Amino acid sequence: MKIIPYLSRADWLEGRKKGMGGSDVAAALGLSPWRTPVELWQDKRGESEPQQTSDSMHFGTILEDIVAKEFQERTGMKVQRVNYTFADGEDDWMRANIDRAIVNPDISGNVRAVKDPQAGKPFITTDAILECKTASAFSAALWGDSQEDEIKAGKVVTEHRIPLYYETQVQWYMRLTGVPVCYVAVLIGGNDFRMYRIDRNEEAITAIVEKCRVFWFDYVKAGVAPEPMDIDDIRHLYRREVGPMVEASAAAAVAIGEYRNLKGQAETIKKQMDAVATQIAGFIGENEGLLLDGKKAVTFKAQSRTTFDGKKLKADDPELWIKYVAQTAPSRVLRVY
Repeated sequence: MKIIPYLSRADWLEGRKKGMGGSDVAAALGLSPWRTPVELWQDKRGESEPQQTSDSMHFGTILEDIVAKEFQERTGMKVQRVNYTFADGEDDWMRANIDRAIVNPDISGNVRAVKDPQAGKPFITTDAILECKTASAFSAALWGDSQEDEIKAGKVVTEHRIPLYYETQVQWYMRLTGVPVCYVAVLIGGNDFRMYRIDRNEEAITAIVEKCRVFWFDYVKAGVAPEPMDIDDIRHLYRREVGPMVEASAAAAVAIGEYRNLKGQAETIKKQMDAVATQIAGFIGENEGLLLDGKKAVTFKAQSRTTFDGKKLKADDPELWIKYVAQTAPSRVLRVY
């Protein structure tokens, strides 16, 4: 283990460029719902465009302290912020910044980095860490039943269930901090607090480290992009067209033909769906909707929405209109003829 202290968020952000942290792991493995391997690769290569902090990221940072305090209050376990970046002693591209450490009074009254007098290597004076999360109510089904009662009783017997992209993150953290246990506390939808105990899994850690090693050395350090997962990855890799129209290869010609065929099928299905929708609406008539076995199956209700008439504003007051016109960043559009 290697301990790298940081004094500010700027130090932490700078350190993230020098290796892979826990929040990068799921993206490298292709498991992240937020970033693909290509986007992570561009970020580590310094080739990604600056990203503004989203509302969910902003409030997630603010609520981290609240989640940590709630975990402490409910369990009686004292938690402590640790301003270290943990890195592997030999492969310092492997890095971790944990949310909190759990204070174990049987080990030490506070958590700090000390040097093992025999091995001469640093370690932290705890045997557990805490990861704090916030989640939308729409993702509640991804989280299993809370293990709060079992954790407070000191005897966890049921299996935890958290999203796989977080599972890989906490296993990475346990690998780099050396602790055998990580607790995860999550606030879902602002009013559903759950907690889980995750034990160190050496088999999973070995697999995660090997895959991340390949990503770091074979892609990031080698300057070779990973395989794109979707068309957005292609847009990230090739943001603008710089060459002329070129003759399609044999493989490209096959793909164009397949796309045209699928597009034709989609248009046919759309017409069929529209015809059936017309039938269903006729069955509903002036009623609100239809039930199947007493359960809501379909509705046909009036609704309206408020829209902004930019064309009218431009005609009535072009000087005011020009003040509020914003051009979006260029994005390539695929059209198959």
